[in-house]
Amino acid sequence: MDDPADTPLGVHTVTLTGAESGEVSVQFRVVAEELSATGGELGPWGLLGALLLALGASTLVVTRLRRRPEVS
Repeated sequence: MDDPADTPLGVHTVTLTGAESGEVSVQFRVVAEELSATGGELGPWGLLGALLLALGASTLVVTRLRRRPEVS
């Protein structure tokens, strides 16, 4: 099965077999026909937050570089 969306509903079993470790099986149930939505839209507040985070990080780096003692 290449596409998880094509997985039929119901109970399925996955079995893993190792030459030295033996065999282990687990059952799971597929209950939804559609995959859950993941991720999200950044939107203006997310963009503003990312810009503020980058500004704060760059300010910290510049401040630390200016406070570093000079080596002669």
